[in-house]
Amino acid sequence: MTLTTILPTLRASIPDPIDLKRWPAGTRATVSDIVIDGQSASSVAGQRGTPCVFDAGEVFPWAGDHDARGVVIVRVLAVGCVDESMPSYARSELILDAEPGRVAADWHEVRMIHRVSTAKVGVFSLAGREPVVVDLPVDIGVGDLLIAPCAL
Repeated sequence: MTLTTILPTLRASIPDPIDLKRWPAGTRATVSDIVIDGQSASSVAGQRGTPCVFDAGEVFPWAGDHDARGVVIVRVLAVGCVDESMPSYARSELILDAEPGRVAADWHEVRMIHRVSTAKVGVFSLAGREPVVVDLPVDIGVGDLLIAPCAL
């Protein structure tokens, strides 16, 4: 558990921590973005659209000690909410502009970018043939950008 998980309002002033070994070399987290070798992932998504893959291997071809060479950036298309009629183990579902099971991403490291959220973290299911469970701010909504390192 991190400090920003315990006190989510801190996300407005310090970034959520990331496991740098699981991200491409030259990656750093900011309050509202992931920056890879000086390139904002939010800007990359704005220029290329989503879903997209940003291959940092061209920037750091020698980065063999990192698990990922690139990142995948996707957009939330819909949020399905859980109501009282559903079982207690049901999770809210996110529909993305890419099928999570078909994208080779490390979804356990997923982060929301382009917007700062000070909401508490909740458990969501990424919709698809093989749903993936992730932790994201509970105020996530349509249009929000998500980024995850590419899995090997």
